[in-house]
Amino acid sequence: MNVAVRTLNNLFVPRFLSWLFVTEKQWTVALFLGVPVLLSSVGLIYVKDSNRRLEAHLQSLQVQYGRMHAEWSQLLLEESTWSSDARIANQATHRLQMMIPKTKQIVSL
Repeated sequence: MNVAVRTLNNLFVPRFLSWLFVTEKQWTVALFLGVPVLLSSVGLIYVKDSNRRLEAHLQSLQVQYGRMHAEWSQLLLEESTWSSDARIANQATHRLQMMIPKTKQIVSL
């Protein structure tokens, strides 16, 4: 068993600790390649989060648009009801006691 432990130590420990003995050039290359990868991953997370928030906001605005469109349609219908010619004539005749003038009463200049 002692031979097995020594063999495993000789195989794995130097490889595991080899990162301590890298040269300055290797560290520079690792940083040169690692920093952009890290920055792009952070940027990707930010863009995905922003996209999710904007998508939720878009959906809420679409619901609001649907409600406002329905209300607008109801208001147009109500406006057309209140401004119909028959209703205006009825209001003028009964409420304001107006009447259509006879032909003899019309004066034109």
